[in-house]
Amino acid sequence: MVREVLSALHIKNPARGALQRVAGRQARYIDATVGLGGHAIEIVKSGGNVLGIEADSESLEIARERLIEACPDRHHTVSVPDGYRMVPVPTPSPTRGSYTLVHGNFKDLKKIALEKGFDQVDGILFDLGISSYQLTKKIKGFSFQDSTVPLDMRLDSVNQKVTASDLLKALNIGQLTQVFKETLTQDRAKVLAKKIIDVREKKEIKTVGDFLMVIGDDYKIKPKLHGATLPFLALRIAVNSELDNLRQALPQVLELLVSGGRLVVISFHSGEDRLTKHFFKVIEDSGRALIISKKAIIPGTEEIKENPRARSAKMRILQKK
Repeated sequence: MVREVLSALHIKNPARGALQRVAGRQARYIDATVGLGGHAIEIVKSGGNVLGIEADSESLEIARERLIEACPDRHHTVSVPDGYRMVPVPTPSPTRGSYTLVHGNFKDLKKIALEKGFDQVDGILFDLGISSYQLTKKIKGFSFQDSTVPLDMRLDSVNQKVTASDLLKALNIGQLTQVFKETLTQDRAKVLAKKIIDVREKKEIKTVGDFLMVIGDDYKIKPKLHGATLPFLALRIAVNSELDNLRQALPQVLELLVSGGRLVVISFHSGEDRLTKHFFKVIEDSGRALIISKKAIIPGTEEIKENPRARSAKMRILQKK
């Protein structure tokens, strides 16, 4: 949804490199989930200054390489897990954007933004979930295509210590039920939790294949949806504290946006969208912002054909008063 995002953030003509200026300065944006850099590239090309935050250090490195290739004459700095890197390039000018990439989690949005001088920004983007790249890599157990892969699921393997396998080993039946209630009904979540307890008494659930054996064929609720999709999603959400992190991050946004600045959130499952929708309503009711998208914006038919995973995307827009 790149075009929709650029429009939502009031970024015009990115393909032509049209400079965006606000009150005599270059517009500034925070991409709180920079991923592989797709949105950031287009914003920088348009002349905007971007702070990109990413929890997955491998994805961040790919974003850096893609930005260098797509925007070779842009000013950029990169914070990496083992230190700080600044690549010397031409000083920013009124016709060039810039980017700063940081390895971090958007739950620390305000702290990171203030440290990098992005205290008054014109737009903030959250493109939630995980990328197709992370799914196809298979190394972290996000995908269930390779049963031999360790059941890890950590987005940030540098700072996060607890893996999906660790959770399945340590949580009691009540806690496991709560984990799987995010995507399953109460009854189904409890049944799965009980199965996990029974299986782990005999052997550890260490790999994707181990977890698939526990799940079995009991959780297929739609013809085209793999039966393991929802249990895997719930476990990933728990490992990465995805909903808790979003719940912490959203209130920080209004402190960083200028008047008229916009927050854009793209969610991929009902928990994220429900949380976002509730936050938007609370803020609008308080008189501090206006909901631009009364209904969620969804991808067009062509985009879904090109990227089937986009079919579950929902985009919402909030504008600060």
